[in-house]
Amino acid sequence: MIWWSGPSVAESIRKLPKFRTEIGCNHIETYRPVDTVVAYDRPIVTQLNKQGLTPGVGYYTQSVWSTTGWRHIPHIDKHYNQIHCSGTLAVEVAIRLGHTNLLVAGADWDNTNDSLQQAHYEFRGHKPNKMPERKRAWLVRVSTRCSITWVHPKPKAWMAEHITPDQLLNQL
Repeated sequence: MIWWSGPSVAESIRKLPKFRTEIGCNHIETYRPVDTVVAYDRPIVTQLNKQGLTPGVGYYTQSVWSTTGWRHIPHIDKHYNQIHCSGTLAVEVAIRLGHTNLLVAGADWDNTNDSLQQAHYEFRGHKPNKMPERKRAWLVRVSTRCSITWVHPKPKAWMAEHITPDQLLNQL
């Protein structure tokens, strides 16, 4: 399971039982414990370092921000640098860790540029476009490398496999 902090999972994120492996973005530990945390932006890495990293949790970031307690994935997809997002990095980390069936919740890129963690992004001074065409193209490409089921209220064209949060809850 990969968790984003999109508003579509605000209620579900606390209700769901623990999955075998959970990877979350940025301040996900505010909402639930995970096995791995991924942060793309240096200020987020700095914020998490100041809070203190949780023992036993793996932390990943870009190689340029990697510091004590943080790992990075070398030789990321040649198109990756155009994506700029902790969510896409989380998918890449999951694949590189050997996961072949991903369940991804909270990817609200096509719906909103907001985040449950918006206060942590004040350093940007704006809300970035979370779904440029180059990200859409990367998501289609990455879906050929593994099975990804997107947990989202509404299916999007780039989602090869999709279920709603209610469908996921009913499956458990």
